[in-house]
Amino acid sequence: MADTITVERLVLEVSGAVDSAAQRLPRLLATITAAGAAAAAAVAGMTLAAAQMADDAAKNARELGIQIDQYTALAAAAEMARVPFEALRTAAVTQRRTLAEAAAGSQRAADAYRALGIDVDQAIASNATFADLLPQIAKGLGRIPSEAEAGRYRPDRAR
Repeated sequence: MADTITVERLVLEVSGAVDSAAQRLPRLLATITAAGAAAAAAVAGMTLAAAQMADDAAKNARELGIQIDQYTALAAAAEMARVPFEALRTAAVTQRRTLAEAAAGSQRAADAYRALGIDVDQAIASNATFADLLPQIAKGLGRIPSEAEAGRYRPDRAR
């Protein structure tokens, strides 16, 4: 008889545990489903953000007339130097316009490039981009003795 009561009690305990688990199961499944949906939404959001960044990089590279790898390197260098990329983009656009003016005969623009050690004819013949010329521009500006003197050779003043 003791064995029957023990088995009966065991069956009741197991039955109660199963009932309790069955009652908690819908909440548990809802929590798992919500967590899965949140994770899927986060992954989708990150994918969209990455796609938008890639699209922006391609547009900026195209606008600057450079390859995407050059754009990526310039953007990283600008970030490391704490230079807003917009300032670098503006400089690139201005440089391209000033080079075109020098090619069209603007002596002042040609002189500015010459002072920086850049051969305008060679830059045009090689279809040099801002990324190509940037090291030469930086080196040339570094040779100029004073900031006031360097300001004379800023592309926006070389017209």
